Amino acid sequence: MMSYGNVIPGGNYLVIDETGGLIIYAMLERMQGEGTITVLHENDQPNHIILRNCGYSEEQIDSMVLPVNWLQFTEPDTEYREVIEIPEERIETLAPKKKEQYHRRIRRNKQVNRSLDMIKEGGFDGFICVSTLNPCTLVPKVLDKLAGSRSVVVYNQYKEVLVETYHALSKDLRVLAPNIYESYVRKYQTIPGRIHPLMTSRNLGGYIYWGTRVIPREGVIAVGRGLKNKRPKPEEKEEGDDKKDSKKQKTESQDSEVKVEA
Repeated sequence: MMSYGNVIPGGNYLVIDETGGLIIYAMLERMQGEGTITVLHENDQPNHIILRNCGYSEEQIDSMVLPVNWLQFTEPDTEYREVIEIPEERIETLAPKKKEQYHRRIRRNKQVNRSLDMIKEGGFDGFICVSTLNPCTLVPKVLDKLAGSRSVVVYNQYKEVLVETYHALSKDLRVLAPNIYESYVRKYQTIPGRIHPLMTSRNLGGYIYWGTRVIPREGVIAVGRGLKNKRPKPEEKEEGDDKKDSKKQKTESQDSEVKVEA
């Protein structure tokens, strides 16, 4: 999924991760501390429990991972949070617990506003989805937020779900050359010599839908090769075709006269 999604340092990606943060952690490793990951979720707070033990500091995660719920994604203009900063002298008079809550609230509000600005701007470098939500109705809602020539990657345990998505998006001109790939689980870790080396992988790793986001040009109609050799109708013949027909008839009449004289 990291390869299909073209995850690289400095990228700006849109992600749905319902694996506890496993996909986000893999992206952080690839991005090497550069870029942003905007995470869509359907709850009040996202579940990224794996990131607690990933080795990255809280400041690094907050600067790169920007959680946004679906309401904020669909209506960013109405979800901005007001940031009211109090003077530093007053902050010093607060109790340590109140001071920590204040800084956390200010940091959280700034993070949300930053995420909403990125949602409004769009132009994400890719979309990666691992979710129990139906991708058939989910993917079309996020396509307009992606830049052109960017990857759309969706994982699901069941092939039938992705086949339905494939048929739905095959008619969508915003997705080019969609495909479904079957993933394989790594080899079993066993004592050498106990299992045949060529029979230690299994195809129970799920399926991956992959396509390329394109921006269709309005007013352009694709013309197949079959229309080139199609004979025009009598009323569609041009003046040149009429001259060719009259010349052909004249030649045939001359040939018939020669035969009669003979």
